Amino acid sequence: PGDTVGLYTFPVGPRMEPTLEHNLVSQAVDRVVGRSQAVPGDYNLSPSEIIDITAEISRQSSINVGRGNAAVTDGQLAIDIGLASSHRKSTALGRALDEEMARMAVFLGADEASWQWAKP
Repeated sequence: PGDTVGLYTFPVGPRMEPTLEHNLVSQAVDRVVGRSQAVPGDYNLSPSEIIDITAEISRQSSINVGRGNAAVTDGQLAIDIGLASSHRKSTALGRALDEEMARMAVFLGADEASWQWAKP
């Protein structure tokens, strides 16, 4: 009850600053709708399409794709990211994470952002 919650949708959508009003965030989550965006790349897939594909693979095999833990301390956004053992880390995924972490840092008012692969 004393925890703050917020909403950060990827790549676009509603965002809410952390708040104690859990019901307001829950209502905003109910209004989140997925959508695609065209971003050219090596395979002509947008980050949201990659997430959709990965989520479908995960759903079909009933495994977790991964997890993330984020914290802002002294203006520094730091994120640990872990993938399920069946998923590969790639430079393209790393670049997409760099870009998203920079956007998340701006949203959270952090001076800078960094992420690392969590230790298994």
